[in-house]
Amino acid sequence: MKTTLVILFATLISAISSNSVEIRYFGEAPEQSSILESEIAKTPFSLTDSTKQKQLLISLQLKLQQEGYLDAIAEYANDTVTIDAGAQYSVSLIRVHDSTSKVTKLKVPFTKNNTEALLSEEADRLSAKGFYFATATVTSVVKRESSVELDVSINRGPLVKVSSSRYVGLDKTNAILIERYLGIPKGDTLSEESIKELERRAVAIPFITFKPPIVVRPRAGYTEADLEYIFVERRPVSIFGGGGYLPDDPSGLVWNLDLRLRNIFGDGREVSVVSDRRASSRSNFRV
Repeated sequence: MKTTLVILFATLISAISSNSVEIRYFGEAPEQSSILESEIAKTPFSLTDSTKQKQLLISLQLKLQQEGYLDAIAEYANDTVTIDAGAQYSVSLIRVHDSTSKVTKLKVPFTKNNTEALLSEEADRLSAKGFYFATATVTSVVKRESSVELDVSINRGPLVKVSSSRYVGLDKTNAILIERYLGIPKGDTLSEESIKELERRAVAIPFITFKPPIVVRPRAGYTEADLEYIFVERRPVSIFGGGGYLPDDPSGLVWNLDLRLRNIFGDGREVSVVSDRRASSRSNFRV
């Protein structure tokens, strides 16, 4: 019984200790302070477990470095995590090495998201020219006083041509009819702009529903790619209408009926049959 009480008491002391860790900032707290505090709060480590302490401190420093605080330091002592974030670095210059070198001066915070956006912008520039699988990679980071310079290497890859198109979800609809709406022949150069245009055309097809995005499936060698569209065929028959009774009319009955037959034979045509009667002397029927 005494042993059990000792174990319970030790467990209680450990739990209190693990929840009593404070966080202090040396200088001004960074914008990401709430993220750091959340990271500490959800990390149940023992004050005597040096390995978990180091893992937490490394995690905190990494989060700060991804937000541009390259000189960030996190330390633990006396139940307190002390963080010295330092200055947030910015990107002052980017050198892009392609077939020719391009130097761009700018000033944006050196964060993970901003860096990925810069790389995506360079890759998209080539994708628009038909190098659909082009990639941009940071090869070096040069630190200055409070900024960094990035060297970016470009891998254009081959020009990509459309090999074929595959339409998923079509049961009755003729695939040749869909190709007429989309208007992209085999052998066209693939680019982000052409994909967006094809998606716009697919959405505009009136008798089926397109589920974006278009799936690009590269073939071996990455010189050709297949395009996969996902469609949902709309119900072929829809009925809209209503009816009622008019006590002041000799016949008493009025109605409005709209019967629509859509894409019955897979050729995209629609037939509408409308019948309405508003009075004994006013009735219509049209196809």
